Amino acid sequence: MLTTSQLGNLGEAKAVTRFVEEGFDVFTQFSGNNPFDFIVHKEGMLYKVEVKTTTKKSKRGSYLIYLGGTSYGHNRTIKYKPLDTENIDLLVAYIQPIDTLCFFNTDELVGMRGVSVREERTSHSQRLISDYKDIKI
Repeated sequence: MLTTSQLGNLGEAKAVTRFVEEGFDVFTQFSGNNPFDFIVHKEGMLYKVEVKTTTKKSKRGSYLIYLGGTSYGHNRTIKYKPLDTENIDLLVAYIQPIDTLCFFNTDELVGMRGVSVREERTSHSQRLISDYKDIKI
């Protein structure tokens, strides 16, 4: 079984691979202190990319991608850190159980704590994985 860190690395590696396959140049960071995981470049444009990985399917059949992170404050208090949509252009969700990537423009994620995607539609308002398989920049 993979650790949380290994799963995150796997998701980033899968995303980097896909961008390279699609003809993007990929630039990774050295310090790890940025709100994004890496930058991609194509046709003169740069895009900041954040990758999130999910491993579990809900009882209702959807995969939930948590968009933020947590940080620890004084006295070991946990603080929720929302996705920095001002400094990220594209969110890539790696759904590990089905080895699938979904690509989201961060404009559609502003103010959200998570996003759910499904393999099949059961109501009108649900996001289908198939609608997010292509890189849309």
